[in-house]
Amino acid sequence: EPFRSRIGVQKLYLAGADFGGWASNDAKYQFTLIGDYVWEAKVRVSESLRNAQYKITDGSWDVNWGGGASGRTAVLARNGANAVVNLGAGQRTVQIHEGATADDALNVFWFGGNNALTVHFREWRSAAYYVMHTWGASNTEYTMNYEGWFNNGHWWTVRIDYPADDFFFTFRTSDNKWEGSAAYDRRAVGEVGDIYVKPFDSKIYYTRP
Repeated sequence: EPFRSRIGVQKLYLAGADFGGWASNDAKYQFTLIGDYVWEAKVRVSESLRNAQYKITDGSWDVNWGGGASGRTAVLARNGANAVVNLGAGQRTVQIHEGATADDALNVFWFGGNNALTVHFREWRSAAYYVMHTWGASNTEYTMNYEGWFNNGHWWTVRIDYPADDFFFTFRTSDNKWEGSAAYDRRAVGEVGDIYVKPFDSKIYYTRP
């Protein structure tokens, strides 16, 4: 007996600039129904992608799902805006879980690949070491390693394997000196790869400033 679907289409495809060049029915990005109301596709990401836009289609643009969602877990509505995801390189399994009715949003999950996040932080005062403090979806303190002198500053770094999709973070010194203002708190949404942060600056950089 075939698996059941309630969304009223026979096929689903991943479409995006980095996934078939926005073709609505590229066979490389076709999903297979692997269980009742669950679809799956295997996707190879050759290099890290940042803010990669995509939608799910029925093989045409007549029926599609999007929603401006960010992260490796997304909720996509019919005819929504482009969804956005950050991905490390590697083999990916993408799953779609249907909602309770044909009109409900689709839940999209990206699994696998290299999801590591490496954070680089420039110190503002001498310390034995620095600590990255996170909260929200992740409540952890990471002791950072000294990286070296770059661009007129001492830098510290830490690698986080499989980071949370959405969390806040700031920094403190080994002797518990904090940046001192919530204005400098940063938010990481779906971040992978390398990010760079300066003290007293809430911006996240993707090259070393």
